[in-house]
Amino acid sequence: MNLFMCRIKLLVGLSFVTYTTNIFSQVIPTNSNPVALEHNLLFNATTRYTVTQSGQAQVDLNIMFDGVFAPSYSSNAVLASNPTVITIEGLPIQHVQRGAWIGWTTRYWPSTKFKIEGYLEWSVSNGSQHWITITEQENYSGNDFLSGLPEGAYSKIRFTFYAGSVDPGSEGRFGLSEIYFIHPEATTPYNGLFEILGASWNKNGNNLNYNQGNVLIGKTSQSNSSYKLDVAGKIRTDEIVVNTTGADFVFEKNYKLRPLSEVETFIKRNKHLPDVAPAKEMQTNGVSMGDMQAKLLQKVEELTLYTIELEKKMKEMQNKMNELEKKEKL
Repeated sequence: MNLFMCRIKLLVGLSFVTYTTNIFSQVIPTNSNPVALEHNLLFNATTRYTVTQSGQAQVDLNIMFDGVFAPSYSSNAVLASNPTVITIEGLPIQHVQRGAWIGWTTRYWPSTKFKIEGYLEWSVSNGSQHWITITEQENYSGNDFLSGLPEGAYSKIRFTFYAGSVDPGSEGRFGLSEIYFIHPEATTPYNGLFEILGASWNKNGNNLNYNQGNVLIGKTSQSNSSYKLDVAGKIRTDEIVVNTTGADFVFEKNYKLRPLSEVETFIKRNKHLPDVAPAKEMQTNGVSMGDMQAKLLQKVEELTLYTIELEKKMKEMQNKMNELEKKEKL
């Protein structure tokens, strides 16, 4: 760690006091030091990966991966015969090069006996597709733990807590604030973190919210979470590209074009075009731009076929009139 040292003189009363201080002590982030949690692979792990927990003493898994160091405490004591096991599966399989680190932290009531394991997909020195023990601790007393990972590519990690806290009042329970897997070469800074933030931005009363990976603008909740972007208000943009199937099926030989008389009857009875949702339904449920564009294109293509058919009939009538005129002249 490079330190810029600065010698400062202060006038105290009638004498000078000299002391030395650090004006720059920041650790530069690299792929060979853990720095902080910005390269934590486990942000929002409960929705990005497969996370399971077993044992009678359980903690809130959502709190374990939210980037906030507020703890969750188990309601029951940890038993060696029934340990708490937290497993995270489906991690990006990227080889540990310069370094990767794994660990946990808590405010109070740390586990005194635990084991951390990793599932090797492949390793130059340790083979492939098997669990290895990264660390195993007994009579541990710290409120946080950090360990480097052996060389290899890991697809799963597993934390097993065999004993709770010995602190007064804990009654063998334990706490966790954050579980992390820092891998500087496997993720970008804070990747996955914003997906779990709540109403995190407010300017002039307009909220930007995140709801399980969805972005909400001008609102704080969704009635339908299938919308990745949900906006309460107008949207202005230069261009929108919508995926759609088109309506070329109208020009297939087996397409049945309704007679215009049938279309007229349908309109009089239902007050809207066939194959198009009524206005009340659109007002209630909204309109899919892709589906609506396809429906409108379908109607345009049907009108084209009606027009072509009409032109043919007009030509037939004109030919007949021409024939009649010729006969009259004779």
